[in-house]
Amino acid sequence: MLQTTGETIGTVVDVLRAGNDLLAVQRTAEPTAAPILIPFVKAIVPVVDLIAARLEIVPPPGLLELNQPGKKAASENQDMIEL
Repeated sequence: MLQTTGETIGTVVDVLRAGNDLLAVQRTAEPTAAPILIPFVKAIVPVVDLIAARLEIVPPPGLLELNQPGKKAASENQDMIEL
């Protein structure tokens, strides 16, 4: 659930082991879409309640829009900067 609004985002369907583990979350609103990968770090997932089977997340801008058809991530809406 989103910590700021209490909105339910979806269900954790897998945990991918990497340098930082990733939670694969199947969105409730888009059950046929690819799962969203959420870094399982304290800054993004500050509350883990195993008894209630609930996680609270504070995602950075654009994270929940990744892999969602028809939606652009916040970073895609910004102008590109050449280095």
